[in-house]
Amino acid sequence: MENKSVLYNEITNFCISSTESAVLSYLNIFSVLLNITNLFFLKTLDKSKRTANFWILVNIGICDIVTCSTFSLVVNCELNRQAVFRLPTAGAQIFQIAAAIFAGVTFIARNFVLAIGSYERYISICRPYQKNTNKVVTNINLCTSLIWLISFILMTIVIATDFEEYCFGEFGAMPEKPNIQTSVTFAGSTTTAFVTSAICLSKVSKELKRMQSRSSVPGLDDLIVKRSAQYIMIVSIALYLSYIPTVMSVISNSIDGALYSMGSLWRWISFFYMTIYSILNVGLYFLMTPGYRIHVFNLFNLKKSTVRSQ
Repeated sequence: MENKSVLYNEITNFCISSTESAVLSYLNIFSVLLNITNLFFLKTLDKSKRTANFWILVNIGICDIVTCSTFSLVVNCELNRQAVFRLPTAGAQIFQIAAAIFAGVTFIARNFVLAIGSYERYISICRPYQKNTNKVVTNINLCTSLIWLISFILMTIVIATDFEEYCFGEFGAMPEKPNIQTSVTFAGSTTTAFVTSAICLSKVSKELKRMQSRSSVPGLDDLIVKRSAQYIMIVSIALYLSYIPTVMSVISNSIDGALYSMGSLWRWISFFYMTIYSILNVGLYFLMTPGYRIHVFNLFNLKKSTVRSQ
């Protein structure tokens, strides 16, 4: 690329962590394949089991696939060196902006998919008589579709309208510092989704304790309900913990001196955390859901048993 305007001032910073980039790329590819396989297994479930919770699981998988696909393309030194970096300046910037938009969309969508999942569990467990009449639960596909659409429109506006400071650096084509409106959008959407999830899941947790106190030996249906709620709780908590290294990176980058060098480390921790998180989502659901586990075993003829509705 003759025009170096898309590089940071320190050209030597471009993809200096090639080892970390290669390992992250392999993990992302594995995560994408694992989540695609998981979606295939979910698709083979009987249609009677495709409840609102089922579509939440599907959207969690889609979020993980898009996130890891974006990371594997953007934070990839070899791809950036051999392909993207050789494009004209305009082409390289278009690639970078498009990748940043998709990364932003999945971050926001993931927050609100889990928020709706938390609300769905709240209605199913705390307000069971409203389950078949609640507009959100009965129109879960429409709600998740709107989440993706609004997230895409919003991120396109905030990212594509101000990208003068975006350039290639240590993290390949991923901008090291988002613009102000992107930061505000992330903070606002994350806070809104977090508060929604926290309120719903706290009420779910209290109701589960009441259910347990009413019966010393819970039935199978109670165990299924409890595990599905616990899965959403664990996945939600793990997601919001992933923002700790991101916040630490922002703080470190804003301070001169020794802490500034820590910003890069925290950013890499954030990337690896999100990738491993996407892998563990599948493994956790497999371990926590006996009916689904039996279904997968049956597909491979490893175990013959009737699959219980989840």
